[in-house]
Amino acid sequence: MALSVAGSLSAHAGVSFQNNGTVTNWSNYPQSPAHGNITEVSSPVYGGSTAIRFYQPFEGTNGSSYHCEVDQTPVNPVGSTCYYGFALYLPADFKFSTNQDLCFSQWARSDQTSPWTLMFLHNHEIHTGGSGGLGRTWGAINAGVWNRIIVKIVNSSTSGELTVWVNGIQSGTSFTGNITPGGPAIRWSTGQYCTWWKTHIPNGSNPMITYEDHFRIASTYAEADPANWTESGGSIDPAVIYQLQNEASGLVLNQQGSLTNGSAITQWSSASTSQNLQWKFIPTSNGYYQINSVRSGKDTVVQSASTSAGAPIIQWSFGSSGDDQWKPVQNSDGSYTFYNLHSGLVLEDPGSSTSTSTQMDQWTPNGGANQKWKLLAQ
Repeated sequence: MALSVAGSLSAHAGVSFQNNGTVTNWSNYPQSPAHGNITEVSSPVYGGSTAIRFYQPFEGTNGSSYHCEVDQTPVNPVGSTCYYGFALYLPADFKFSTNQDLCFSQWARSDQTSPWTLMFLHNHEIHTGGSGGLGRTWGAINAGVWNRIIVKIVNSSTSGELTVWVNGIQSGTSFTGNITPGGPAIRWSTGQYCTWWKTHIPNGSNPMITYEDHFRIASTYAEADPANWTESGGSIDPAVIYQLQNEASGLVLNQQGSLTNGSAITQWSSASTSQNLQWKFIPTSNGYYQINSVRSGKDTVVQSASTSAGAPIIQWSFGSSGDDQWKPVQNSDGSYTFYNLHSGLVLEDPGSSTSTSTQMDQWTPNGGANQKWKLLAQ
């Protein structure tokens, strides 16, 4: 069900707008979908019970005659900074092509005048562009998995700023320009708009089907990121000691009996009752936890507070960088995926290894069994 705007935001001081994948609570629904439609679906969903499905058949030669979107306005007034977060899913059979552009989000002046900035997919790459001149290429995404998009907009009367993170990674540097130069607040529209695809492209997508979920406008990156929604987390008992069993390997998280900072976190057979394999969840804030070793009293952390995919996992004393805090997001099979507060990446068994000497790492979330963990109460 939809989260009521007032009720859902009371625990999130920095969140000004939130929608958990429903067609309600938007300023405008739908926005002239022409021959397309906008519906709530129960699958696929990023979290919660519903996501929004945008369906749009081919419209003319360039698709400019429709707005298959929902929007929120006015937001992000001049002089303010906002982070826009949402999750985007493309069907597994989505046709990527350099001859096909999918525009899935846009920001414009709330008074409906120029300029505007479009976010679109060209082949696998996310681009921004439009009459506002904020043109550049950001990260790549894949089909068949949920992709997290966070956009920072500094709305200035002189020179603003646009920064984009794709699945927790900022590709390149922020881009300076004007979205509403000297003008009003912003209108955020998301769904499908002005998509470019032609009937003579053999591998084009027609109709175009996309899904979006977990929309937020917030004052910080952390609260805008769909991975950081408290509502997405499952129920973990801090009073219980657990083993963390990887779905791909069947092995459990292991700190190898070390009592020192920097020791590698690997995996071992769940048949062992050693404290090396036992962990407590210590709550921090906003649904995050320390994954704390019963043996050493140290936490599961990302080495050197890295934000890179593939960075190794070690144990270390609790600190302030956020690399030692994890958000549990429960999957449909009851397992959990753990998102790191600092990097936005998830805890995994690299390559679905079944070796007990393999050190765990962090990686971009992809729904793989090697990123899912079962909690075995001890």
